[in-house]
Amino acid sequence: MKTLPDAWPFETPRALLTDLDDTVLDGGRLHAAVLTALENLHHAGIAVVAVTGRPASWAEMVAHQWPLFGAIGENGALAYRRVGSRVVEHDDASAHIRAERTHRLNALSRELSLAFPSLKPATDSRGRISDRAWDTGENERIEADEVASVRAFLESHGARTTQSSIHVHASFERHDKATGALAFLHRELGIDPATALATVPFVGDSGNDRPCFSAFERTVGVANIDAHLHALAKTPLFRTRRERSEGFLDLAHALLA
Repeated sequence: MKTLPDAWPFETPRALLTDLDDTVLDGGRLHAAVLTALENLHHAGIAVVAVTGRPASWAEMVAHQWPLFGAIGENGALAYRRVGSRVVEHDDASAHIRAERTHRLNALSRELSLAFPSLKPATDSRGRISDRAWDTGENERIEADEVASVRAFLESHGARTTQSSIHVHASFERHDKATGALAFLHRELGIDPATALATVPFVGDSGNDRPCFSAFERTVGVANIDAHLHALAKTPLFRTRRERSEGFLDLAHALLA
């Protein structure tokens, strides 16, 4: 990985994709300097899109309140964009398919709770639609070998799993962060997938960002990515000098330089 230079070495992008937890947020908190940076990016004509493992309810809220072009929640499954005073949701699944997947997720969650009774659901679980998440690092500390066993159990039941710095997720969705982001950029901004992959930057910090780090060419890891490099198939092109939200500020300043 190269250290992120003070000025972005490519043309100014039309959009920026960013993870939230431990990238834009510190311990779930949004700092004033980051909010200002998001405003500045917006005014510079860079459409900032959050791509997060957090629930649909969070994605809808940040799309409504923050100076973002849109937000993609639950690791790519559901997307939100503010249009005037309204926030519009996009879900590829029909009502019938969504109901069937919800039934399967609820049944799988019950089985998991019997197999791993000490594992606790994520505190944001009530806002989830397309996936389920369990706390492995936000308020609880779960050892890596148990996390691996949990993921193996979920995958043996046909679920797709991802692991962030704070949660393990299970879903039956076809989208991951990368495909969900590409679909959003094409649908909402008219950026074709090949152009998006070659020119749109992505910034993140952990294993559930693996699809975007693997797919996009101009990727940035905030400095705390170091703890998660083992979970990535492809390392980011750049690494910021600072961690978490300060690393995001490093990138914002480079893009605006």
